[in-house]
Amino acid sequence: IRLVDTAEYNMPNFDYLKGFVYGLYASNYDITHVFIESLNKLVPTVGNEDVEPFLDWLEAFSQKSGIKYTVSISEDASKANDGVRKYF
Repeated sequence: IRLVDTAEYNMPNFDYLKGFVYGLYASNYDITHVFIESLNKLVPTVGNEDVEPFLDWLEAFSQKSGIKYTVSISEDASKANDGVRKYF
């Protein structure tokens, strides 16, 4: 188990987070599971428009890389659209 304190990194958008995930994968071939806590606090978002595309990308990357991802979002579940809700 390895904790990466993302407070040390400025994650201004999901493209940056994708690069971060790619970097974890590239440098640690033996990763089997990644837990992303409080996604909405890690990357500042306005509404949910950009959350669904990121989760879709993460699902596709998970299948390609063989890494399982668990993502928590600290938000009222009723605010999630159907595209995000499919990952509940």
